[in-house]
Amino acid sequence: MPTGDRAWSRLTLPAVGLALGVATSYAQQWLAPPWASLANAASPWLTLAWLVGMLQRNPATAAVAGALTCAAEVAGYYGASAARGFGVSDSYVAFWLACALTAGPLFGACGRWARERGVAGSVGAAAIPATFLGEALGSYVIRLGYAGDAMVFAGIGVLTAAFAVLRAATPLRTATAIVVGAAGGTLVYGFALTVLG
Repeated sequence: MPTGDRAWSRLTLPAVGLALGVATSYAQQWLAPPWASLANAASPWLTLAWLVGMLQRNPATAAVAGALTCAAEVAGYYGASAARGFGVSDSYVAFWLACALTAGPLFGACGRWARERGVAGSVGAAAIPATFLGEALGSYVIRLGYAGDAMVFAGIGVLTAAFAVLRAATPLRTATAIVVGAAGGTLVYGFALTVLG
């Protein structure tokens, strides 16, 4: 990718996070269940951070871009919600901003790693299926008990897992990374968020 294109992606693509955050505020009322859960969940936001990270020059800049993208999503969501007259809790904004600045760099780096070979490539490719499967089990089965929502997220997780494994140079290692990541995601979405949130 030419230098100009890299600079464009570093400076402007995280702004797409702002747009997604704004759209999420509205999409929660536009989408019917169980699809509405896609506008009220972490995995779609993390997917954007992963995609932005994939376009970066190296994992370090990808991590920064992922953090900026997720922070912009939080700002866009709560800014739009406030503009629409909904109450915005400072503690919720702080909590989700902390989550964004933790997970954003990880998923940004994973997006860049997905372009590589070896263990890093397997970990990067596993990130998206792992978060959707983890959110399906942790949030929608264990924590909330929403079967329809769980099926939507599990379906996306299975499809992205199949894609990642089929295109992997080392399918078994990538599949293992997905299983381990999904187990970790289940713990985060199912238990850690209950304690923290």
